[in-house]
Amino acid sequence: MNNLEEILVGNITLIVLGIILYYLNSFSNSGLFFGIRIPKKFIEYDEIVELERRYKKTVTILYLSISILFNILSFSFIKNKEVVAQLLWIFMIGSILINSGIFALYNKKIRNLKEKNNWNYKNNTVAVDTSLRKPKKDDKYKPLPSWIFILPIFIPLIIVILTFLRQNNLSSLSLHELYRLPINMIAMVIVFYIIVRVSLSSRIDINSTNLKSTIYKKKILKMLFSIIFLVTEVGLIILNSITQLGLIYTFDTSRVESIVNISIAIIMIGFLIVIILMGSKGRRSLGKENTEEEVYNNDDKYWVLGMFYYNRNDPSFMIEKRAGIGYTVNFGNPKAIIFFIILISFVIFISKI
Repeated sequence: MNNLEEILVGNITLIVLGIILYYLNSFSNSGLFFGIRIPKKFIEYDEIVELERRYKKTVTILYLSISILFNILSFSFIKNKEVVAQLLWIFMIGSILINSGIFALYNKKIRNLKEKNNWNYKNNTVAVDTSLRKPKKDDKYKPLPSWIFILPIFIPLIIVILTFLRQNNLSSLSLHELYRLPINMIAMVIVFYIIVRVSLSSRIDINSTNLKSTIYKKKILKMLFSIIFLVTEVGLIILNSITQLGLIYTFDTSRVESIVNISIAIIMIGFLIVIILMGSKGRRSLGKENTEEEVYNNDDKYWVLGMFYYNRNDPSFMIEKRAGIGYTVNFGNPKAIIFFIILISFVIFISKI
């Protein structure tokens, strides 16, 4: 990527991170605010409404400031590719850390409000819907089958064959330089397959103020997440394949790579908008769904800062995140921690090849 493209990627990344943080509660189950479970009869209280209003105002001001600073610094060093690349990584990592810090701060505030006002029920209710883990054949909305995520491995295998056929014409390149990208792509497919296989079969949190609508929404979200995973996987494989073809057939791939990068970004933003609209619709309809069964399980104690799940009594490897989108590891399960460490180590090892 050239410098302008890196700046564009940086701005898109900041926009996406800002949107995710701004609409954080919309991504969560109804009844969850900053990772803390609030019974239905308390969720419209002024303290909660005001806290969320201040939160959104803080996020808006913060991300506008971050974006302005990123663009000022990036365009100041636009002729220095190395500095622009470093700025991109610094702001991406910094924004992720800032997101975590703001969430932890408001998680503590809402937790204190809940304890101070005793927003709780005496009895807990636990609901289980096995169709979320193992969809029925006649389900209208279900995630893509996990075997689909291993199919893209044929692309890097074909690239390996093409590289081998061109190897004699590329004597100036070492074997490492020739086969690094294809090996990385094969490893990437394997990692995606493992993550999808584990995450899509992970336990889904259906404790909610509206049970039926939550289960319905969860099924649609699982389907969307599986599509997002596949689009991301195939997009990255295509991007790396183009780079490798440019290497072995000695042609410039920068323009095609730019088109692929922009296409992936547009698709991701499109999915994000759909998920936001779904979440917002669910929040707005709370008042109209009072006839629905409420499922309340006060399990806040298992969530450290609302982000890290620690429950030794839960055998699950992974569980749906308390707030936001995606899945997290059960840090109370030693096997899950070992799996997580091995997976991260494998990714780091492959990236260093």
